[in-house]
Amino acid sequence: MLRLGESVLSNTNDAHWSHIRTLDSFDGVDHLFLSFQVGCQKPDPAIYRHVEQATAFSGDQIIFFDDDNANVDAALARGREAHCVAPQSSIEEIRGYLHAAGLT
Repeated sequence: MLRLGESVLSNTNDAHWSHIRTLDSFDGVDHLFLSFQVGCQKPDPAIYRHVEQATAFSGDQIIFFDDDNANVDAALARGREAHCVAPQSSIEEIRGYLHAAGLT
C-alpha cells in the first residue's frame, strides 16, 4: 500500500498553537510547519520552499489544500496541485481530490 506523507502548514502564532494542539490530534502527521516557527507565512513563497526542503518533496509531488484562494494560488505558482476547500466540508472535499488523483 502506498504511504502518503502528511504535513500541516498553518499560519498561526504561539498563543493560538498552545490552545489548538490541545484540541486536535496530530498523531500520524509527518511534519508540522507553523508560521511563527518558520518565520514566514502563507502565501509567502518562502514558506512553500521551506516545506519542500524539509520534506524533500518537490512542488509537483505535493497536493496542497487550503481555505484561502491566495494561499492556493501561491501553491499553484510553485507547481503544486492545489485546491481551495471550504472549512465546513474540507474532509469530504479532500477525500474526493485524493480519490480523483488515484491516491485512495
